[in-house]
Amino acid sequence: MTTSGVRFGIRSKLIVSFGFIIILLALVSTAAYISLTQVDTRVYELFNSYVEFSRLTGETETELMRLQTSEKTLVLTYILQGLDAALKTGDAARTTINAMRDNLDAMRKLKVDPAIQRNLNELLKAIDAYEEYLARLEASLKERTLAPESRLEPAGMTLEEMLGAGSNDPIEKIKAG
Repeated sequence: MTTSGVRFGIRSKLIVSFGFIIILLALVSTAAYISLTQVDTRVYELFNSYVEFSRLTGETETELMRLQTSEKTLVLTYILQGLDAALKTGDAARTTINAMRDNLDAMRKLKVDPAIQRNLNELLKAIDAYEEYLARLEASLKERTLAPESRLEPAGMTLEEMLGAGSNDPIEKIKAG
């Protein structure tokens, strides 16, 4: 019985075996490098999203502080300077509301937790409710426009009515959010 074919020596077998191991090691290293690069990219994206979210949250909190003072400022401006000045104060409050709305819209576009997305939607509803409240306050002041010396009484009545009707409810909802 004769065998035909090529016979490999120990040297050739060792070279082929080590070559196979080196190629396998190179493939595993490449796969690990690609995976780590993808993970690094994803972590970087998440980090940037949450940094941007934190920045927008800070801006929104600043706007909220401005908004909290707006209703009393509106009434005080009405008492001291009249309806036109009070309406300008109301316009400034609307500018603040729009800035908050823009910040919340930008936050909604970021990749964040779905629970946070739901909270952002609730905050937008609370901001809309506050804007309606602000419109009612202005309408109430417009209905009671009187001579400058008699503005104090209607403004006090308006403020009492609004405070009695829970004017801070939308603000409290926004704060809670």
